[in-house]
Amino acid sequence: MELHANTRQRFLAAAFLASVVAACGGGGASEPAPAPAPAPSPAPAPSPAPQAVNWGVFPAAIMVLGQREFHDNAPPEDTSPIGLNFPVGSSAVSSDGALFVADTGARSFKVFQNYLASGNGPEVAFSFSINDGDPRGVSNHGQRLAVLQQNTVAIYANALDLTTAEAEIGGADSGCDATHLNRPRSAFITSNGQVIVADTGNQRVLVWNSIAEAGAVGSDPVVIGQQDNETCDLRAASDKTLNEPTAVWSDGAKLIVADRNNNRLLIWNNIPVADFAAADHVIGQADPDQNQPNAGLPDPTASTLFGPFSIDVSETGQLAVVDRGNNRILVWNAIPTQGTQPADQVIGQPNLVSGAAWPTSDKTFDGPSGVRFDGRHMTVTDSSNNRVLVFRALD
Repeated sequence: MELHANTRQRFLAAAFLASVVAACGGGGASEPAPAPAPAPSPAPAPSPAPQAVNWGVFPAAIMVLGQREFHDNAPPEDTSPIGLNFPVGSSAVSSDGALFVADTGARSFKVFQNYLASGNGPEVAFSFSINDGDPRGVSNHGQRLAVLQQNTVAIYANALDLTTAEAEIGGADSGCDATHLNRPRSAFITSNGQVIVADTGNQRVLVWNSIAEAGAVGSDPVVIGQQDNETCDLRAASDKTLNEPTAVWSDGAKLIVADRNNNRLLIWNNIPVADFAAADHVIGQADPDQNQPNAGLPDPTASTLFGPFSIDVSETGQLAVVDRGNNRILVWNAIPTQGTQPADQVIGQPNLVSGAAWPTSDKTFDGPSGVRFDGRHMTVTDSSNNRVLVFRALD
């Protein structure tokens, strides 16, 4: 009886052991279970977004060009080696630090070499013209330089060599077609070679796909603000129309236009590829069909505009707008997407609700017409004070 019980216990123990071995995948020469796959490496952390540059409250310029002192504002004598006589539009800065300025009174473009190292009132290194008409603006795009005078836009492959233009758009006479312009005030060359021109007097913006096509006979640019290349009508404000556009900017995708007489900016999320395309955003007005200075309010606010004349976008993505009628530069820390989105900073006024014309100083403007970022510096063309002011961002 005792032997039978022991045998039964041994049998049950053997069965239990066999079941354990089977559950673990067998025994003996069986292959071991594969090791678990290693955990995936964590994704790299995204690059930090560029920090918005702080320009300070009612900042003072660090230098002045065109005048000897900050409180001076008279037009120059004919023999003045430093003077500017009603400069207009945004300046341009070449790779070697030369500053190019359109000088209306002299009917020429004046160049200041190594401008940041010169101190107040530097002498003009040289001047040039492309015709005998009024200079209207100048801009640089990489090594290239775009020069606007009378009804012509000339594009030079290198700002350091102005002997021969790479392309020329328009001509001596104004006109309304694919090859003529009427008082253009701004030109922009994108990183992929598109040429964009604010054809101010024709109430339109023209877009060519390449420098080779720009202004060429038989070219067919995309027209913004008009239905086709043969129409240059002044139309009521809408998300498709323009009234004397004076500035253009693009990163190769987004397009921003300063629509001066409609007191607003128009923004397209993508450069239009068809004529008369509607803008995606209207900045400075509550609705696309409104166009009153300061949105019809008696005084400016942080979100209103009065004759915006020039625009630029910095490397950190800040948008600067010359709000000419309010004697100020408005700065958005990022390109706005809402019509009444307020600016983040202001230069030229003590606050965002002032538009007064102050006495000439290192902090104030009188009818500014141009703005350009140059790294941590900003140049402002202060037209009625016959000068260019240079500001430096706070460290």
